[in-house]
Amino acid sequence: MAQDKSNKPAQIPPPGNIKMPEGYKHTRLQGIDSAVGRISNEDGLSIGYDIGRMAADYTHRYVIKPDDTLWGKEQTVQGEPLRIVRTKDGKIVACFLNKYVNFIALVETE
Repeated sequence: MAQDKSNKPAQIPPPGNIKMPEGYKHTRLQGIDSAVGRISNEDGLSIGYDIGRMAADYTHRYVIKPDDTLWGKEQTVQGEPLRIVRTKDGKIVACFLNKYVNFIALVETE
């Protein structure tokens, strides 16, 4: 059996049921007590995630500090409550509230 002698790191699949769109790659980052990483493409879009009980709820700070928020909404996705916030500093922050699953991306337009 031939061995791969390249120095490329093995592609680590994203956690949970995250499905990777065509053209995107997953990068696992170092977390202390949660699963941390990034999903990105060559065009520059980068979506960070922090998953786990200790990750808590990234959107909560914008609920208690609405002056930092342009808009926020809550919806249900596959039976799970999701809160999405658009911040004044250009981020979209989303949290599946019952699962401690956070996503964050810097955006230029809506």
